[in-house]
Amino acid sequence: MTATPTSKLRIINPDDADREMRAYAQRLQDAEERPWFEVRWPNPSYSGKTYEEWEADQEGTYDAVELIDGEFHTLPPYAELEAAQ
Repeated sequence: MTATPTSKLRIINPDDADREMRAYAQRLQDAEERPWFEVRWPNPSYSGKTYEEWEADQEGTYDAVELIDGEFHTLPPYAELEAAQ
């Protein structure tokens, strides 16, 4: 088992993020994988950034979550997860 999530979900519609995240977690569980993943948010039109700039920013600011008993939990920093393994 890996110490950190290896899959990423790109949210299409932030207003529907919970449904998108639950569907993605279910697909992982159906594939017998752990339901944890990185969440990447779309570039808001007001940011003034290009797609590439926004993606570069996302590398350092994404959320990583895990679905446990029907609730999403934000994971601690990866350094903590890796140290615990």
